[in-house]
Amino acid sequence: MPNAIKNNRLNEKLMKSIKFSFFDKLKHISLKYNDLVLAASGEGTIGKSAIYNSDIDAVTSQFIMKIELKNKELVNYFHYYMQSTFFQFTVEKFKKGMGNMTNIFVSQVKDFPVLFNKNLVSKIVDNIKKQIDEQKEIDRKIEQKQNEIKDLIQKAMDPKI
Repeated sequence: MPNAIKNNRLNEKLMKSIKFSFFDKLKHISLKYNDLVLAASGEGTIGKSAIYNSDIDAVTSQFIMKIELKNKELVNYFHYYMQSTFFQFTVEKFKKGMGNMTNIFVSQVKDFPVLFNKNLVSKIVDNIKKQIDEQKEIDRKIEQKQNEIKDLIQKAMDPKI
């Protein structure tokens, strides 16, 4: 499942099914809606985070850490924080192993320094969400313009014209 975390999003299509009996034994590491997950293994994936936003019953693998935060605002804050250069440098500093077999462990992550100001959490999360929404609107406009250009090219190359 670590490869299911791409671009700080969880790709459910890459998640693997397991037998119910196996799931039942692992309920203690089951994912709940709004759990924060962190890839704990694999070069290129280690240190990536995602928010589990599915109602599908799932459990983490040994390569994924589940980070439960009760406050939704904190989930978003720490998800953004884990995307920061500071956090990623911390992962690089503390990871163990060689080549593609690098890992970080819960005991290490618990000791990671955290940039956190309780009074600013809402403001930071709201500002980041606003910027993301603006980027999505820009992306939508770019896609619309690309489609208009494709249509123009198609019409220009249509032999009926």
